[in-house]
Amino acid sequence: MERFEILRRIGEGGMAVVYEAIDKKLNVKRALKFPKEGRGQWIPPEARAALRVTHENVCRVYEIHSDGDTDFLSMEYVEGETLATRRLRGPVEGEEAVSIARQLCLGVMAAHAAGVLHLDLKSSNVMLAGKRVVVMDFGLAQAFGDTSRLAGTPRYIAPERYQGAEPTPASDVFSMGVILSEMLADGGQADARWGPILKRCLEADPAKRTATAGELLAAIDRAFVPSNRRRWLAAALVAAAVAGGIYFSPEPPLARLAVLPMSGSTGDKQLDETLAGGLAEVSSRLDSLGAASRRLVLIRPEEASRLKVDTAAKAGGQLGATHVLLSSVEFRGTAVGVHAEVRATGTGDMVRDFDGEFPAGELARISTSLASVVTSAFRLGKALPAQVKPEAYSFYAAGLGLLRRDRVSYDRALALLDTAEEIDKTSPLIMAGRSEAYLQKYQATRDDGCLEKAATAARAAEDLHPDSPEVLLALGRVELEEGKPEAAIERYTRAITLEPGRSDLWSQYGFALSRTGKDQEAVTAARKAVELAPGYYRPYQMLGAIHFQKGRYTEAVEALQKVTELAPAMAEGYASFGGTLLTAGREAEAEKALRRSLTLRETRAALSNLGVLLRYQRRDAEAVEVFSRAVKLDGSTAREWLNLATASKVTGRTAEALTQFTQATERARAALRRNPRDSRARAELAYAQAETGDREAGLDNALQAARLDPGNYDVLFCATMAMESLKKRELAVQWLRGATAAQLKDLKRQPDLRDFVNDPRHGIVFQR
Repeated sequence: MERFEILRRIGEGGMAVVYEAIDKKLNVKRALKFPKEGRGQWIPPEARAALRVTHENVCRVYEIHSDGDTDFLSMEYVEGETLATRRLRGPVEGEEAVSIARQLCLGVMAAHAAGVLHLDLKSSNVMLAGKRVVVMDFGLAQAFGDTSRLAGTPRYIAPERYQGAEPTPASDVFSMGVILSEMLADGGQADARWGPILKRCLEADPAKRTATAGELLAAIDRAFVPSNRRRWLAAALVAAAVAGGIYFSPEPPLARLAVLPMSGSTGDKQLDETLAGGLAEVSSRLDSLGAASRRLVLIRPEEASRLKVDTAAKAGGQLGATHVLLSSVEFRGTAVGVHAEVRATGTGDMVRDFDGEFPAGELARISTSLASVVTSAFRLGKALPAQVKPEAYSFYAAGLGLLRRDRVSYDRALALLDTAEEIDKTSPLIMAGRSEAYLQKYQATRDDGCLEKAATAARAAEDLHPDSPEVLLALGRVELEEGKPEAAIERYTRAITLEPGRSDLWSQYGFALSRTGKDQEAVTAARKAVELAPGYYRPYQMLGAIHFQKGRYTEAVEALQKVTELAPAMAEGYASFGGTLLTAGREAEAEKALRRSLTLRETRAALSNLGVLLRYQRRDAEAVEVFSRAVKLDGSTAREWLNLATASKVTGRTAEALTQFTQATERARAALRRNPRDSRARAELAYAQAETGDREAGLDNALQAARLDPGNYDVLFCATMAMESLKKRELAVQWLRGATAAQLKDLKRQPDLRDFVNDPRHGIVFQR
């Protein structure tokens, strides 16, 4: 039991007790099922067979554990309500009833395909987790042909079982008929199309009854699903013989596949970069295929790399992935050896694997082979080759890989993409890549010439293929930077028309809408992104960001809390959640979330937010220790050094504070050398200069920053702190009059501005 931390008791049946727990090894929530006292080891061989059942509509049983003389199960923790409870809230009818019935069929089909009968199907064993239906509790499960016992809830038991007949799939179908009859009867006048379906399920004679869950699903689809979908479904269902009967392979559930960065090396740095880029390129193609089929949400390798995710277990906990694509490379004589495999994150089970060798000059074939591993694993459409000539592909892939790896390698990426374009002037993808590279360079340097080149490349890509989603995305990103969000919205609208199942397109669309003040439409788009990628944290992250930008902190907290639930081992999720709670004034909850983030991994965001919270609570000595840890992490900025210096000054560490303000000065100047128009860096420099005695420069930079970006809260804060240090409150008042109520509210919480806030001459500006 050292592996699990039990949180609470959540259920009890005739044979077992279920607890909510944390799996400390994987950092995920689990349900643990223990036998009741007197049941001994309790888990019979037939119930153990349920461990083989893997399907989105079945509660996953992961492992059998032993606690002394007692065995217990670790299972998926499913949050929601039972169908029995749902019926009490009102009618279940229309599309909701059809969806529940279909998913119930799919879950039972998966169990039967594994040779397992449930034999305790009832409304209280069907869980509704949002739009997902989950069949629970295989505690009475039996293998086909077992006549040894009769158990279950009487009104759900098939009549032949009382006469000693062996259980069959038709026995479970009878129980399903009772469940559906209860569900539909509560809706009053049920749709007449259900009548014949239920009648066949409830036949007393099993020979006249619908024989399998697959047949029941087919009957429901004939009655309720449009004919073109029926034809597709009929073609997709594959017959499999199980225990003498014919059963159907269920439609694969929606999966979340994390493509992890390649491991190994060919010994050639350029070749390794090309292969990494190929993985990024093929991820884009798989994203489109997965979205079109509604079977796959793709988590790209750059995201896994950013969060240092390199194993299946980490992908499950930190990214919320259900599966991973693992790949490795090596040089085998004169060829590149590639091994790839798709594995389930919860169990580690292998779904597909591949091993092959490729000539070094045929790298495009490697990407297509990797795509095929995924398309076969999840029954997607054929992965078409990239729209790049094979001889240009290695340069294109290497450039793309550099762009996705970080945001500072744009010059190297441009050199590679320029070479690719010289070889292949017909590829819209190469031109879209060049646009992305110039856009990255513009965002780093604020050189208007780079933005112009990004626009030129995007429009050249449009000339080659005006209706490509990747080209439309490139155009939309440029237009957002050009201050044309309405034009970007048009691009994203067309991209969504072409690929309506892509969650990332809806997120981008929502962000663009928020830039035009269309708040409700932005939230609707973000929620559509959530709907298309259920169980994936990123759409919730975007939804939270949209709410936060508009000052709707309650809604932002709700969305970001969902991020922590879906990716419980991701430190960044808790850091954002804690920071939003802090802004909302919920300090106790914020501290809990931030400390949880830091137990997972120390990040500058979590440390900075926690330090600020401690300063709000006048725990300055603790804040110094926390800020000190933040500046030791890679990439520390002027803001982290300013936080530390201010806390050190308050606690009387004057000499240390001066050194720290000097460090902040150096980092702010470095940021301004990269981008002279960076108003935040200029405000940070002003504050640091004011504290180190460079008063005239500090005053000048504070005024410049405030003029450049008066609506930016970070600018407002640092410029105001500089004026407070310089004793120039009357100048700060000039821009504080234009601050929003939310900005003034947060400034009033700042411990270093208390005297300003209470100043009878100037503090009145805060009283809004």
